[in-house]
Amino acid sequence: GDGIPLNQVDSLSDDFTSLKKDGPILKPRNNALIGGTKNCSVSAGGSKAAAMSSKGTVPNKLQISPAMAQKINDDIKYELMKEVRKFGRNFARIFTLFEEVQGPLSVKKNFVEFTIKEAAR
Repeated sequence: GDGIPLNQVDSLSDDFTSLKKDGPILKPRNNALIGGTKNCSVSAGGSKAAAMSSKGTVPNKLQISPAMAQKINDDIKYELMKEVRKFGRNFARIFTLFEEVQGPLSVKKNFVEFTIKEAAR
């Protein structure tokens, strides 16, 4: 996965036991580190460090080219069509597919309109 290799995580946990006053400060709300070492958090026991992505610094989604986004959206449109045509529609699946649509709000709006029209057929 992303982040720090496991062998480095173990060495980091040893470093946390010898922190000084001017070292990283723990936020009480989510145990995230402020300053010092980034992308690490201390578990409730304080003995292990786990790699995590900090909000705002690491994008949650990979950059997707327009061609890839179009392919993803075509696949989603096909899945939406299949799901809407099924007897006893699974609305949770339909909404999950809506969340996966790539592009601006207007593209997402078009998918909702397409699905409504497909369901009305």
